[in-house]
Amino acid sequence: MDGSPHFRHPMTPGEYNAGREVMREIEELIKTVKHHGYANESTEAEAVGAQALDMIAGLRAQGGEAVAEADAYEARLQNILAIVAVINGDHAAAVELADRALTLAERVGALEQQAMALGTFGIVYDELTDYPRALEYQERALKINEALNDANGAARCHGNLGSIYYKLEQFDKAMDYFRMGYDHVMQQQGEIQSGQYDKQLAGVLSNIGAVHFSKGDDTQALSCYEQALTLNEAGGDAYFTAINLTNIGGIYARQRDVAKATEYFRRAIDVAESVGYSANVATSLTQLGELIGDVAMLERAIELAASVEDQLELHTAHFALSRVLSNSGDADRALHHYREGHRIEKEYLGAEAKHQAILLEHRQQIEASERDRQVKLARFQEQEKILHNILPLQIADRMLDGEKTIADHYDNVSVFFSDIVGFTTLSQTMSAATLVNLLNTFFSELDRLAALRGLEKIKTIGD
Repeated sequence: MDGSPHFRHPMTPGEYNAGREVMREIEELIKTVKHHGYANESTEAEAVGAQALDMIAGLRAQGGEAVAEADAYEARLQNILAIVAVINGDHAAAVELADRALTLAERVGALEQQAMALGTFGIVYDELTDYPRALEYQERALKINEALNDANGAARCHGNLGSIYYKLEQFDKAMDYFRMGYDHVMQQQGEIQSGQYDKQLAGVLSNIGAVHFSKGDDTQALSCYEQALTLNEAGGDAYFTAINLTNIGGIYARQRDVAKATEYFRRAIDVAESVGYSANVATSLTQLGELIGDVAMLERAIELAASVEDQLELHTAHFALSRVLSNSGDADRALHHYREGHRIEKEYLGAEAKHQAILLEHRQQIEASERDRQVKLARFQEQEKILHNILPLQIADRMLDGEKTIADHYDNVSVFFSDIVGFTTLSQTMSAATLVNLLNTFFSELDRLAALRGLEKIKTIGD
C-alpha cells in the first residue's frame, strides 16, 4: 500500500458533462414528484419517483463522489414521498420513507433534509395522537432549522408545535409557538414569492385567531381572521377564503349579531359552493340555520353532510335542527332529529374507537420500525469505527459508500515504515494498561502527523 495521499483521477470532459446531465434529469424528476405529490396526485408522484430512484441508483453505481451525490438526491426524494404518504394517510409508509431519508441525510450531513424527515415523523405521531413523541420530533426538527437560520423551516415547525398544543388545549403554549411562527414568516418577506409568503402569513394568522377564539377573545380573533381573509382573497385561495368567512361568521353568531353573521355565512356558502367544498357549506348552513331558525337550511346541511360522509357535522346538524323544531313547538320532529343525532353520535364514537385501535396498531408498527432503525444505525456506526481504525479514512469511507473494488494506481509513491525498537523486550517489563497507554500515545501522534501532511496510514501491529 502506498504512503501518499489518495486522489481520485480527474474525470474527462465527456464524463463530467454526462454526470451533470444525469443530475439535471434527477433534479427535474424530483421537482415533478413534488408537484404531483402536493397536488394530491399520489399515483403520478409514485410513478415518477420510481423513475428517479432508478436514475439515482445508476448515479450511485459510479462510486466515489457520485455515491454522496446519490445519497443526497435520494434523501430529498424520500422526504417528498414520505409527505405524499402522510397526505394519503399511510402512516407506516410515511415512517419507512422518512426513516430512509433521515439515514441518508445523516450519512451525507444534509441538515435540511434531516430536519424535513424529523418533521415528517412529528406529523405522523401527531396524527396517531402520540403527542409527546410528536412534540419531541418537531422540537428536534426546529433545533436544526434554527441552527441553519432557515426561517421557512422554523416557521413550519412552530406551526406544527402550536397545533399540537392547541389540540391539547394548552392555548398559551399554542399561542407562543404560533407567534414565533409569525415572526419567522415575517422574516421571509421579500425573500420568497409573494403568493407563497401571503399564504403562509394567512395560515399563521388563522391559527392565532383560532387560539383567541378558543380563549373567548372575539376582538383579537376577528382581527386575525379578517387579516387572513384579505390575504386569502388576494391570493385567489377559495378554500381558505371559505374557511375564514365561516370563522368570522362564527364570531358574530356567538355575539348574536344576526345581520353580520348572516352576511359572512352566506358569503362562505357562495365561495365554498363555487369550488365544491361541500363540508364547509354544511358547516355554514348548520350555524346560520340554527341562528335564524331556518328548518329548510338545516335540512340541507344534513343532506350535504351525509353526502360527504361527515359524521361529526351530520350529528351536529341533527341536534341543531332538533333544537330549532323544539323551540317552534314541533315536539315530534324535534324528538326524531334528536334521536338521529344521538344514533349518529354513537356510530361516530364507535367508528372513532375503531380508528383509534387502528392508529394504535400503526403506532406499534412504527415503534418497531424505529427500534430496528436504531439497531441498524448502531451497527453501521460500529462498523464505521472499526474500518476507520484499520484502514485509511478515504478507503474506509469508499467501502462504506458501497464501492466494491478499490484499486488505485499511482506512478510515483513514497512509503515510510516505522517501528518501535526493542518493543518485544520493552513490552515484557510493562503492565498491560501501561503498554496500551503507550501505544495509544504513539499512534495518536502518528495520526496527527499523517493528517497534517496529507498521508495515508495503514495500521499494522506485530508481536
